[in-house]
Order: sequence, then C-alpha cells, then structure tokens
Amino acid sequence: MPEAVEKVLPEIAQAVDLAVVALKAGARLIYLRAGTSGRLGVLNAVRMCAELRHDV
Repeated sequence: MPEAVEKVLPEIAQAVDLAVVALKAGARLIYLRAGTSGRLGVLNAVRMCAELRHDV
C-alpha cells in the first residue's frame, strides 16, 4: 500500500463509517463520472445495486 494512503487510513475509515451510517438512515450515494470512466461508472453502479440490493 502506498505510504500516502497509509497516512490517511484513519480518515478513510472514518469517512466509510459515516457513509454507512448515512446510507442505513436512507441517504443516497451520488456517483458521477464522465467519458469512458462514465461507462465504467455505470457498470459499477449496476454491480453495487445488485450487491447492495438497491435500485439505480
């Protein structure tokens, strides 16, 4: 793992924990991408919906 990422792992973990709490409370995840990465974003969204059992 890159050193730069290791330095901020506690902050990343806190952000994930906050996101989980928000999503469980009914918040939405807004996922934006454009171009080729946008098409990959659509694939990711479909996968997330299937795994998390949510609608797009």
